Amino acid sequence: MSAVKSFQCAGEEIYWKDALNWIKDFARINPEFQHDLSGTDDVAQFALALQDGVILCDVLNTLHPNTVARIIRGPSLRAYQCKLNINAFLHGCAMHFEWTAESLFDPDELYLGARFERVVQTLAKVSHAKVCLFFNQPVPTSTTLLSAS
Repeated sequence: MSAVKSFQCAGEEIYWKDALNWIKDFARINPEFQHDLSGTDDVAQFALALQDGVILCDVLNTLHPNTVARIIRGPSLRAYQCKLNINAFLHGCAMHFEWTAESLFDPDELYLGARFERVVQTLAKVSHAKVCLFFNQPVPTSTTLLSAS
């Protein structure tokens, strides 16, 4: 993955740094959200921080408590454990936001870093869900940037 500022996703520009900052805001909202992302200054580091699915599950549990009942944590998770966490996040999104699997990223797109822009796009989508608007600002897309000016 290259350190780029933004991705083009389905005609909208999604900024990974805004997605990162959106996730960082959860520490303010939920004191139990204990993820230090302060050293994450490029897109590859951001992808690695999300790769095990733990942060994604914690974000979802902040929005909808107990959605992911069992998050597998640890310093060196195996691939299948990471994918279990990622799938739990995706299943929770499909359930709570009534989205189809096709509208979300594939677990390998995050785990392998193949199409990380789809992960960022999903985060932007989550940030625009009604429940999120009570917590913090959504991740800007080209549409929201244009309407704000």
